[in-house]
Amino acid sequence: MQTDDTLYGRYKRSRFSNAKTIAIISALVLLTMLLIGVVAREKAKKNTTWTVTQYADVTGNQASFYSIVNDMDDSLIIVDGGWGGDNTEQVRDVINEHGGKVDAWILTHYHKDHAEAFLYLIQDLKDIKIKQIYVTDLTPEVFSEVAQEWDNMDTYEAYMYLTKDFKNIKKLYAGDTVTVGNLKIDVLSAMSDELIDILGGKVQESDIPNNCSVIFKVCGNEESMLFLGDAHSPALGEWLISTYGDELRSTYVQAGHHGGNSFPTSFYDAVSPRVMFFDSPEWLMTDPDHSQKDLAWYCSEKGITYYHQGTAPNSVTLK
Repeated sequence: MQTDDTLYGRYKRSRFSNAKTIAIISALVLLTMLLIGVVAREKAKKNTTWTVTQYADVTGNQASFYSIVNDMDDSLIIVDGGWGGDNTEQVRDVINEHGGKVDAWILTHYHKDHAEAFLYLIQDLKDIKIKQIYVTDLTPEVFSEVAQEWDNMDTYEAYMYLTKDFKNIKKLYAGDTVTVGNLKIDVLSAMSDELIDILGGKVQESDIPNNCSVIFKVCGNEESMLFLGDAHSPALGEWLISTYGDELRSTYVQAGHHGGNSFPTSFYDAVSPRVMFFDSPEWLMTDPDHSQKDLAWYCSEKGITYYHQGTAPNSVTLK
């Protein structure tokens, strides 16, 4: 095939060559922009921080309510929520401050001072949306068998009734992992037949309504926080140490059982936190009839900063 070497032929070939070059350059520019975008997103994801905030209960009593917020996009995790009544509006306000959507709500267990605000709220959500709810697998049969007068069976029964048609509830077990964005939540303990064995196999004597709390570790890129709910049994503490070893180490920790009659200090030695949170009001921290003061003294001796609800809201950042 002869090449058209006329001026017009050379012009056509030049235009085709230029168009091809422009197309290649454009494709390379687009690919570069896409790669830059991917790298930027991964860098942003890696550098995302989460703010963990502890709130005091409006009632002035011991209770548990935390928010965990993605500082870039306002993704929100709620842990427990505290008492109902007036405190429910505090929970509602926190959720609305972050867009009115809860990505994950973790109820550690079913006592009033942890779950009641949740129960009040779900009866009148207004515009609030809850994507996923996570709970411990305590059955009505077991709860009715072990419940003492302080175990709020009525709260548990209200939970069972109000959530019976919910499709967004998931029961958690040791070994489960939940992710919200780049935040990883590792479940270390929750209600199971194994837990009863760990507690000595004696259902009536093992304080299951507290010790069945979901124990979980929230892991950022560099830092972590361990949530213990109201778990406190020395046997459970020993099992956690022997099972997880150095994996228990956490930058921050929520003191189990509000810091009173909590895990032995050997357990907190294994966690080796920088900061400990007591879900107790100021008056309870020094009350001679309660043991929060003893764990606070331990923190002081170990150089661990500790917060309580008398200084709330208390916040730390998970990098």
